Amino acid sequence: MARLFDLVVSTYALGLIAYSLLSWMRSAQTDRARAWLARFYEPVLGRIRGMIKPVRLGSALMDLAPGVMLVGLMVLKRLVVHLMPRGL
Repeated sequence: MARLFDLVVSTYALGLIAYSLLSWMRSAQTDRARAWLARFYEPVLGRIRGMIKPVRLGSALMDLAPGVMLVGLMVLKRLVVHLMPRGL
């Protein structure tokens, strides 16, 4: 069960990285892929953005929500996998 949870969270985290990277690319294909992935990530990212505002770097804004979410996923994964019984 711990392996399955680890796989699911790792896959979700990789999707988050892909979702974030796609925001830097502009084409019809990447826009469609990003729109599809948004269904899985924007509900959580929106809540995080409500608590942590983007940081201004010169004339640009840096969205910290994906990084915070990624760190949170890794902490959650390690905590839950550590607490799950082994050998099932």
